[in-house]
Amino acid sequence: MEDNNNPEEFIKNGYEKALKKDFTGAIENYNKAIELEPNNAKAYNYWGNAKLDISNLESAIEDYSMAIKIDPRYAKAFNNRGNAKKELSDLSGAIEDYNKAIELDQTIAAIFINRGITRNTLTDYRGAIEDFTKAIEINSSDANAFYKRGMAEDCLEDYKGAVEDYNKALEIDQNFTDVYVSRGLLKNRVGDFIGGIEDFDKALEIDPEAADIYVNRGMSKCSIGDTNGARLDWSRASELGHHIADHLIKQFCS
Repeated sequence: MEDNNNPEEFIKNGYEKALKKDFTGAIENYNKAIELEPNNAKAYNYWGNAKLDISNLESAIEDYSMAIKIDPRYAKAFNNRGNAKKELSDLSGAIEDYNKAIELDQTIAAIFINRGITRNTLTDYRGAIEDFTKAIEINSSDANAFYKRGMAEDCLEDYKGAVEDYNKALEIDQNFTDVYVSRGLLKNRVGDFIGGIEDFDKALEIDPEAADIYVNRGMSKCSIGDTNGARLDWSRASELGHHIADHLIKQFCS
């Protein structure tokens, strides 16, 4: 039987609703938990998460800030506030929050990944690699950490390191579409167009409605002289609404 005076029960219900994408219901439950216990830092943190999920970013930051005010050592609240700031393009503010979260708790791989992504956006690729490496040390089965480190290495033109990390990510998760795409694009850049086509083929097996992948595979086919194959891929991309596919057909297939 539910206890209507137990804030933890409302937090639990809110979390379950958030998992089902019922963010309105989740927010209502977190709000009720806070009415019952105004100094419940966890409720504010989860309230912020639900608002972040619906892109109510400023309000989410207010909730995370309240959670931090109640519990100044709440590492996850600093991390989540950093995520909201990142979404608002306040990258320096996000880095500050990630730094504080890591100062408080160095065992959460996600915080290092989030800071690494932000550093990558700021073109601090070496700093990003350090963060992704730390995340991998914490959790060596996180495909996303290997993928993100590969992307940073790719930006530094460390193609060997990038391919190794993309390969490792795919060993962990064979259905990681973005990794196939990134590895395919890298292969294109180094002139391995057949290898690029193979990766784009695999990506399209997983996500056959991805217009960008048809565009990329078409570029690979065009590069090896398969004009008809390129036209077919770009025509499919056009059907899926890609804005430059028709231009590519006119430019390369006329």
